[in-house]
Amino acid sequence: MAEERGASREYPAWRPKPAAWTKLFGTFLVALDPFKLLAAAAGILATALGWWLISLVFYSAWTLPKESEYDTKFTDKPEGAERTALQMGAYQKDLATWAMIHELAGPSDRSNPDYAKYYQAKYPTTERQRDGVAINRRAAEGFGGKYRTMPWAENRGPNPFLMSKTLVTGTGEDRKEVLTWFGSNQVPNLVEPLVKFMTPVFY
Repeated sequence: MAEERGASREYPAWRPKPAAWTKLFGTFLVALDPFKLLAAAAGILATALGWWLISLVFYSAWTLPKESEYDTKFTDKPEGAERTALQMGAYQKDLATWAMIHELAGPSDRSNPDYAKYYQAKYPTTERQRDGVAINRRAAEGFGGKYRTMPWAENRGPNPFLMSKTLVTGTGEDRKEVLTWFGSNQVPNLVEPLVKFMTPVFY
């Protein structure tokens, strides 16, 4: 009997393939692998320690500028408004640089009154508060060190589980507070990338 011609039905190309979106469920198996979890945790810890060390080195290289130190700058300019403006401009620029360094690399366990004064002057109470709640309370109190903070001490916002529980079992006032927070803090973060992505399409 002559052999059957044509490709065999057992060839993998003929077998029905699962939909591509079903591969998402395979990520759960990856998440359950203890070795991968330990490797990820070690990577997070190593990154945090690296940022802590870099922050410590860079922060020690900056000092708070004093306004009196700039009286001897721009002496080649004649005394008057022009020299004063140049001196104040240089001082404000260096102060802003120091403030940024403190915010990112400064100590996170103690307050700095100079930074608190700078922050409160830059963001008056009406701008720092929304509905009576400070937008960045720690910065207003002089704390910094965003890159010095360890992963387990980072402020990640309200607990999503507790927020969901509040929406289901909380009082009307509690639900209103959660929805207000979500609308004023999370929705803008979700909408902004979408707007930036869609802008080239329409323009």
